[in-house]
Amino acid sequence: MKRLIATLGAALLITACSPDDPQAPAASAAAATSAWMAPPLFDAAEFADGAVIVSGRAEPGQRIVLTDQTGLAAAASADDQGAFAIRLVLGANLTLWRIDVARGAQEARTGQWLAVSAGQASAVILRAGAAARPVGPAGLLATADYDGGGLLVGGRVMPGQPVQVDLNGGPPQTVQGDEQGWIQARFAAVSPGPHRLRARGPTGEQEISLTLAAPSGDARARREGGALRIDWPTPGGAGQATWVFDPPAGSDTPSAP
Repeated sequence: MKRLIATLGAALLITACSPDDPQAPAASAAAATSAWMAPPLFDAAEFADGAVIVSGRAEPGQRIVLTDQTGLAAAASADDQGAFAIRLVLGANLTLWRIDVARGAQEARTGQWLAVSAGQASAVILRAGAAARPVGPAGLLATADYDGGGLLVGGRVMPGQPVQVDLNGGPPQTVQGDEQGWIQARFAAVSPGPHRLRARGPTGEQEISLTLAAPSGDARARREGGALRIDWPTPGGAGQATWVFDPPAGSDTPSAP
């Protein structure tokens, strides 16, 4: 049975900000181009028959290349309207795909990864220096990214809408939804153990309790309460842990313009 999950976006990494894929082979010299190309936006992931079809929008004519940790690549070019779709065969519990783009002889790393959990039929976009964005409905609190020290919290509201996010009842941070409604708040020097996150916006509030633990450094995904936890290796041999929270019942993810 097919499962269609909609999203927009990009997402993650707190302290590991290298643009290189954690375990992928070395890039060719052509990948180190000085030309900047906009990264693609992934709109949907459709799981069926041991595979997932990821689709989205990019610059017309741009080629989107996904490369897994073994060097296996899949690619597609955006059509005249900027639409593209790529079919990926599902294998391990969690597969990380580096997202690159190309146009003609020019190639560029986007600094983004697509994480696909076969067991959970879930997809998440990861990006250096930004909060994870789940592929699917998202509440005021959608993700938490932890490297054993810094905590990055992401969520979704209407574009431009202000939200206050606090950790354990401390001073709240006021953040605003970007052009797609995504927010992120950063908390430094957060210790492992139980914590409480709360977000308050014009349309309501959401509170989540979670127990932070240092990432394992391995690539794996599993359920932890009302969240999907993804552990994955980062450049330099470190690790990152990402919690993707189940959206509140009846939540309605804002549409992108």
